[in-house]
Amino acid sequence: MEQIGTENGGARVVLFFVPTGGQGKTSLVRDIGYLLAQRGSRVLIIDSHPQPNFPVWLGGEEGTDDQAEPLRLTVAGTSLDVFCVHTVAAGLPGFAAALFREASFVVPRYSSRYDFILIDTPSYPYSLKLVPYEVADLLVVPAETSPKGTWAVDRLLNEFEDLEIGTLALQEIGGYRSSARRELLIVPNRHDPDHEVDRRVVGELTERARQYLLAPPIPAARPIFEEALVRRIPVPVLAPRTLVARRLRSIAEMVAAA
Repeated sequence: MEQIGTENGGARVVLFFVPTGGQGKTSLVRDIGYLLAQRGSRVLIIDSHPQPNFPVWLGGEEGTDDQAEPLRLTVAGTSLDVFCVHTVAAGLPGFAAALFREASFVVPRYSSRYDFILIDTPSYPYSLKLVPYEVADLLVVPAETSPKGTWAVDRLLNEFEDLEIGTLALQEIGGYRSSARRELLIVPNRHDPDHEVDRRVVGELTERARQYLLAPPIPAARPIFEEALVRRIPVPVLAPRTLVARRLRSIAEMVAAA
């Protein structure tokens, strides 16, 4: 397969972040990671939760999260790797310092081995400034189609623009400019088209995403996601012919092409 990665031959780094919980972020990382690997890409998921999710969510054994090297997991004949970073620290400043330290070590160390590195961040940093934003090529923002999701997107977009402006200013002061701007992909999630609020929120997200990438909404399908969690397999493996799986495949294609 043709090498996929950044121009310098390293992995494309995708950071999944939203400044509130309950948006379906970790499930999205699991499913997109699996779909990218299914396409033939070499995928590493970095799990930065204090209590890691992915070794068990992808069929691994309990207690396999304390590894010095990435853990190879095989799901329905498709292999991908998981690396659990150690971010247990007191308070948000301690967490942020631990996550930045681990990311600055893990990403350069493993970049040449993979086509994609997906970083799943915990929900409680609340601010993009507290996660390793600088290492990412693409920022993926899942948001449920509710007022809470709209609030989360608004807050994040304000921070994103401030950080991008600050990065360009520092580059200009330093005498160099990067031609690459970080891409941002908004993923409407848990969408019920029969509800007026959901339809209105999708319209609002579409308006906000004019200068960014916008994924097709992932339908609300709680029973499917709950069963996938219980059976420890990705949704596209559990229910490959559903609209949910088709939308997830479309999002994986957007991530690969961004």
